[in-house]
Amino acid sequence: MTVSVDAITAKKLADVFDHPSKEAMLGLDWSEFEDFVAHVFESAGYAVEKVSPRPKHNVDLILHAGHIGGKVLARVEIRRYETAHIIKGRVLQFYGALMAQGNAPGYLITTSDFTKPAYEAATMSHGKVTLINGERFLRYIRYVSGTRALGAGGKAPNLTQPTIAPDLLLEAEAIPRRSVQQTKVLAVANNKGGVAKTTTALNLALVLTLRLHQRVLLVDCDGQGSLTQLVPLPKPELPSGRRRHTQTEAPTVLLRDEVTLCDYYLGRSSLTEVIRGTRFNNLWLIPADNTLTQLDNNGSLLTENMLGFVRDVHDTALVAPDGHGFDWIIFDTAPAQGFCTRAALAASHFVVMPALAEILAVRGALGGFQTAITMRQLSGVGSKVLGAVVTRYRRTLPAEQALAELTFMFNSQLSRVFTTKVPDDNKIERGHASTSRGGIANLFGLTLGPAARAYEALVKEILQYV
Repeated sequence: MTVSVDAITAKKLADVFDHPSKEAMLGLDWSEFEDFVAHVFESAGYAVEKVSPRPKHNVDLILHAGHIGGKVLARVEIRRYETAHIIKGRVLQFYGALMAQGNAPGYLITTSDFTKPAYEAATMSHGKVTLINGERFLRYIRYVSGTRALGAGGKAPNLTQPTIAPDLLLEAEAIPRRSVQQTKVLAVANNKGGVAKTTTALNLALVLTLRLHQRVLLVDCDGQGSLTQLVPLPKPELPSGRRRHTQTEAPTVLLRDEVTLCDYYLGRSSLTEVIRGTRFNNLWLIPADNTLTQLDNNGSLLTENMLGFVRDVHDTALVAPDGHGFDWIIFDTAPAQGFCTRAALAASHFVVMPALAEILAVRGALGGFQTAITMRQLSGVGSKVLGAVVTRYRRTLPAEQALAELTFMFNSQLSRVFTTKVPDDNKIERGHASTSRGGIANLFGLTLGPAARAYEALVKEILQYV
């Protein structure tokens, strides 16, 4: 039988899905909870068959690909407990049921937890049994909810999309991560465009390198490649005796990047191989080009490449061409929540969100915050939003009203709006224009203007929280 519930129950299940908690799940009766788990898997892209009424079946749900009767991807057993832990015998019984009914793996889901012998038994099942405790199941719900554009009743509208398997969370948890003391990994992100994300990422990096002498890797995760254009390759070495260009003079020809982040995602280069130098000491870049935007149309990249990116970013083998590591890795992300932005958020320890003091921009920032929260569900760590930085700020009454709304929103999410505000200042844009033409002007001379000084203050403020 397929999962079918009446309208009142469907509304109840949808409410728990939208606001998941252990208490809300325990508030469902047994039959409702079984239907709720089915609802979650349907939202994750599975076609769900309810088989618990069948005698001697020993599983509750069968997860199919595409439609009922399609390939069996997994079987599910459900146990709803407030405090009781599932013991080893139950895991072995479920394993036996899986072996008797085919070769598909299974998920044993509970609202509580499992005993240590139960986890050991699952480990010995050769990957056939995956244990999903209450904490992991809640993270899975939140990740599915924040990842899929769901249709009426919370159903995934296109079952041809890759399914979101619970194994994704366990795989993410198992990835070794750099300690913050070793390397701070920071994403500059906001779902809204035009809020100075690229300017913020570049200037944070330049403060860290030019003022604090930190080693920084910038990663351009936006297919527009604006950051890549602002930080061209080092000047070519000239033959002996030929005149060199001055620091602010553009060379005759600007070199183009031969490999970019897209080459990494398509498996043509390692992440280390796409790192290149810049015209600033202690600053390196992974460049982007417009082919990066095409990755969003390749759904098969979602699981494998996203976690692969997290793994490679946190691999200590990721070093600069001089063989030494980085103090900071900073991602400049694209607007909205495309594949590359989500991968960057999944890999980050921290997130800084540039925002304009405008009502529409404030509401867009909430979407960015929710995307960061979604990506935190993958491993349960990282993607901590340090706060919002107001950019291009001009003090007006509408701006102050928008700032008050932004502050309320971030405080309600247990974050903050940084005290530092970056003023609207065309001098910093002139500095960027010089850099993009091949110059290497010191963007942080005090004569440059108030925006540059504001970014120096912002770095000092960020350092209090990382």
